[in-house]
This record gives sequence, C-alpha cells and structure tokens, in this order.
Amino acid sequence: MPTCLRGHRPSSGSFLLLIAIVAGIAARASTAEPPSDDELDPTELLEIAEEVRKRFDQPAVAVAYVRGDRDPVAAITGVRSVQAGRAATINDRFHFGSCTKAMTATLIGMLVHEKKLDWEDPVLGFFPEFAGSALEVYREVTVRDLLSHRAGLVAATDGKSPEAQSIHGLTGTPRQQRRQAVEIFLSMEPPVSPRRESRYSNAGSAIAAAIAEELTDRSWEDLLRAYVFEPVGMERAGFGWPATTDNPEQPLGHLDLPKGLHPLPVDTTYHLNDVIAPASNVHGTVTDLARFARSHLLALRGQPASIPSDVARKLHTPADENQPEALGWVRLPIAGQPASWHNGSTGTFFAWMTIWPDLNLAVVVLTNAGSGEPACAAITERIVKRLTESTADEDSPPLE
Repeated sequence: MPTCLRGHRPSSGSFLLLIAIVAGIAARASTAEPPSDDELDPTELLEIAEEVRKRFDQPAVAVAYVRGDRDPVAAITGVRSVQAGRAATINDRFHFGSCTKAMTATLIGMLVHEKKLDWEDPVLGFFPEFAGSALEVYREVTVRDLLSHRAGLVAATDGKSPEAQSIHGLTGTPRQQRRQAVEIFLSMEPPVSPRRESRYSNAGSAIAAAIAEELTDRSWEDLLRAYVFEPVGMERAGFGWPATTDNPEQPLGHLDLPKGLHPLPVDTTYHLNDVIAPASNVHGTVTDLARFARSHLLALRGQPASIPSDVARKLHTPADENQPEALGWVRLPIAGQPASWHNGSTGTFFAWMTIWPDLNLAVVVLTNAGSGEPACAAITERIVKRLTESTADEDSPPLE
C-alpha cells in the first residue's frame, strides 16, 4: 500500500501568524494576571468558530479552551465531509498531525521520571549493534537532542525524500520497522551539525519511540495509551485517520486543491508510514486534545497532574536558549506571556494547541482540511482577546 511521510513543520507562515498574535494582543495582556473571570460559554465559543469557519472556508472546526483543573469548554461546527454534508459532532475525531510529537515527548519524560533512562543518555547506547553503521557525528547525540530537533537528523517529512524512500517497504510490526529505521537514519548524512543547529525532523520522534520500545519491550502505541491517553483522560484517542472502512462515521480529511476542497475517502491509499507515527499519527476529539493540554498546564503551574511538574518544566524548556524548540513543544511569547505551542498537519487536517501557564489558559483548535492554519490562528486570537478583554487596550489595532 502506498504511503506518504508528509509531516507538518512549524513553517515560516505559522511563525508569522504567531508573531501577529504577539503584536496584536501583547498590549492587551501586558501583566501576568490571569484573564477575566467572565468566561466564554459554549454558545459564544460556537459563534466564534462558525464565523471563522465560514471566513476561511473550512468543512468543520472544533475548538476548546481550558482553565486549570476545570473541564474543557468545547464547541464544534461544520460538516464531516463537503460531499456528504453530515454535521460534525463534539465527539468526532480529528487527526492531530505533529501535535503527536508533544505526546511522544511526554511519554519519554515519564520514562525518565521512572528512571528508565536519562535525557542526556547517548542514543547509540540503546542500539550498540548499530555502532558500526552509524556515522561518527551521531555518537554524542542524546535523547534530549532527538526531541528538540537538535540531533541533525534528516527531516523525514516529505514522502519523496531519500529518507522516505529508504524506509518505504520495511517489513514486520510497526515496532520492528522503527527499529530498522534507527539504523537507516543514523547512517544518513546530517543536513545540519548535530547538537549545534536545529532542524525540524520526524526522525527524532521515531528514534525516541524506538528507544522507549527497546527499554520496555512494549510498542509505542501501547506505551502511549498507558502513559498518556489513559492518565490524561483522552478517551477517544487512537492512531491513524479518524474515518476508516470499519468506522466511516467520522470526519474526513480534505486536501486543498485548485478546484476546491477534496475529501479523502475512507479507503484512501494515503497513509502515514508506521516509522514516523510517533511524530504525527494520533487522532482524537477536541476534548481529548484539550485534556492533554490541560495536563501540561496544571503541571507547569505546579498543580496536581498526570505529569510531574519537573518533567513538564524539562519538556517546556528550550534546549538552546537562542532557539524556540523545546522537547515536543515550541516556546514563544504569545499574548505578552510565555507560551508553549505546536501545530500539526498531514495536508488533510490541521491541529493547533497553545498553553499559557501564567494566564492559566490552554486553547486547542482543529479543522478537517489541510488549509486550516489561518482559521486555527484566528480562533486562538479571538479567544485570547475575549478572555483578556478586561485588561484590553481599546486602541490596539485588530489582527485581521
């Protein structure tokens, strides 16, 4: 079956949208005080989602925000498919794309907490049999480097790239394929200097998952369920596309083509390679993703959570103070406050999540089209603006 390795790198466009959010909101939220207690109710949240959905021509939009240990406030609008026209429901699943990286990093963090490994352990220490084939430049690369995009690894985001072709056709279980891919990736020339430069890569999360599998003798899929899905309360989370031939009543991903949005059928041959699943292949509801974000929000604020606070602080600290990449997250000032952010897309869905520890707020937005980035950014901005309006500067220029 043909596969595609397209991941979504936090693109220059993504960072421009984030810069716009910073510029437009910073004046309205210039203190570390929490936002106004005048919260958004589901009806108002739905109105925001629907207005933005129409403006950016998205099939469906799901949005949720969460404060501390409160339940997420969520809403959804639109249709599962532009062809079938069936309304999306709040329990529908969307593909999270590269937001999966934050989940894999969380899994590794929990294994570090259990002292099964250390952030500074060299990668090759887990695979001594690959020492002869691995390039010398990778010998000092650590677990932390893998998750902060500082390992110098090939990107593995383009299905036509040499690294994609090299892992296409690997056989065995997903776990066996990931182990084979470790040797392949570590034998390929690095595009940047390992441990000195950052380069976005799906391969880093794939190798981190293979390490977890090696240590525990369990698959990454099983480990993610045990260490992330179940403790966090991600009740409907799973792997692969939400809609399948066995479960067709879910949103379809849509490609943005010259003739308009085109839904992928449930029997599509476009699937992500099992090797890079730990970087980009989790799905779930908007509430699932909001609960995941909440677990990190609570931990970063030192409150009881499924993630220990020391693990969360490590995950959200950039490996290089001059770069925004943390471990499975990107750290940027948004709304005048330190924030952790990630997006994700495989060209058919779009996911966007942001956490502001000092504002006691997390926002997640999902669409079922690869063109959803502007909509996700606009909704995030609207929610933060609304929840910080008590400190708003009325003279601040609008973002749009």
